[in-house]
Amino acid sequence: MRKSQLYSLAFGFSLLVLLSFSLLLYNSINSFSEYAALVERTQLILNNLQKIEAQVIDSETGQRGYLLTRDSALLDPLFKASKDIPGQIDSLERLTKDSPTQKQLLDTLRQVIWERLHAMEETINRSGLYDNDGLNKRLLEDKVRMDNFREFVEEVIVHEQELLEIRAKKKSEFEKITPSYFKVIISITAIISLISFVLLMQELREKTHTQALLETRFHALNRSNAELQQIAHVTSHDLQEPLRKIRTFSDALMYKFRHTLPDDVKQILDRIDKNAYRMKDLVADLSAFTSLSTPDGKLSTIDLNVLLGNVQASLTADIEKNKATIHADSLPVINGYPQQLQILFKELLNNSIKFAKEDVDPVITITCHPIVHDPIIPEGPGRKYVVIRFADNGIGFEEAYRVKIFVLFQKLHGQESPYEGKGLGLSLCQRIMTNHEGFITASGKVNDGATFNLYFPLTLVVGRVPGG
Repeated sequence: MRKSQLYSLAFGFSLLVLLSFSLLLYNSINSFSEYAALVERTQLILNNLQKIEAQVIDSETGQRGYLLTRDSALLDPLFKASKDIPGQIDSLERLTKDSPTQKQLLDTLRQVIWERLHAMEETINRSGLYDNDGLNKRLLEDKVRMDNFREFVEEVIVHEQELLEIRAKKKSEFEKITPSYFKVIISITAIISLISFVLLMQELREKTHTQALLETRFHALNRSNAELQQIAHVTSHDLQEPLRKIRTFSDALMYKFRHTLPDDVKQILDRIDKNAYRMKDLVADLSAFTSLSTPDGKLSTIDLNVLLGNVQASLTADIEKNKATIHADSLPVINGYPQQLQILFKELLNNSIKFAKEDVDPVITITCHPIVHDPIIPEGPGRKYVVIRFADNGIGFEEAYRVKIFVLFQKLHGQESPYEGKGLGLSLCQRIMTNHEGFITASGKVNDGATFNLYFPLTLVVGRVPGG
């Protein structure tokens, strides 16, 4: 596993742990807030219950005082309780609407209080009709009702106190655990930040080292390229003179001793002359290849239809001699290097004409269409290409050689083959496509023609792609 993948896994795991504790903290805070609200609500319910109980007791005390003194002012607590308590019960029901048990208790409490207050009012209203024994009996009955009321209220209060104790305990638990989660999150965040800083500094040092190494290699590559340019210059100029002299001297020998030289010597001199001529061409082609090692000049807007027409015109003699037919689709306008693209098209047409089947007129078909998804396209975002295909009906080649044919000076046919070639043309084509940030592929079958695919980045195309 690579270091970057290990770092990614570790960082992802750390984020997962941090997220888990963050969720725990969030739930803990929510639970604490919820139980804090429940504790406050339960406390409010208890206060209201105690207030209602006190009002009922004050009403009973006032009732008894009125029966002894007939002072109507003593009935004010009863009248006030009859007016206020229903609203207070409604308020309690709103506070306990989520609890069916509490709602049932409050409904019963409402009924008990109404009965108790109604009994007090009835006793007061009928007090003049009772004798002492009757009044005492009525008051004893009221006392029993009052005791029942107190017992029930006490039951409700005990229930609420139990709820208060449970909720307060839960609130305390979450109140204690929440800071712990917060401390863990702070610790994990600090550790992740520290590790990230250390890894970032390490990565920065590695990148700085790599950058320095790349710069060193870049300068070395520049020096190597400069040396190659010098070698190419020597190859294309200084080596031409010895080759010319070899041909001149062999021609002079052949001419001067043409009547006395044996036939086998003449054959040797003829082979020397031909090989010197071939070496001269190889040197020229090598010079051309090295000159394509880097793009020349700036990109220009090129109509490939016009360029193809110019190349066909330059090959008119070969096309007519070999009775070749060229069918071409409409080609795009692209930004490229004119001289290089002319060499590219010329080499491909020459290749198809050169490797035609015996007694079969060459037919070359050029097509164009956009490519978005293709197994051979290099991976990467925005990799879209337009492909121009050169297909012919020539001798073709074995599929095993579809990569080998682009190797410099690689020939599929021997020296004695009737098919001329130096093994450089397709290498030039590959170099030219590289200079245009594209690539070239080949496919074919023996005696069934060959196809060469030119993949140009869609970003180089000006306007609409024909066939797209």
